[in-house]
Amino acid sequence: MDFKKIELTKRGYFVTGIDLSEPQLTKAREKAKINDLNIDFLKHDARNLPFENQFDVAIMLCEGGFPLIIKVKLLIL
Repeated sequence: MDFKKIELTKRGYFVTGIDLSEPQLTKAREKAKINDLNIDFLKHDARNLPFENQFDVAIMLCEGGFPLIIKVKLLIL
């Protein structure tokens, strides 16, 4: 769980974290619990999210997602 999610939650925003990795989600949930933060963490692929008009703002911070982008481009070719 990164600094941005923690800070946004502490400032009163409702935050939902999305990741493909179950181990990363587990770590994030543990860190949120330790910091007494109410953050929803869901396992989804950012390329195909099941949300329709549920958020006022979406912030995508991708670290290590470039292999996914390359894979998508190769599929298009």
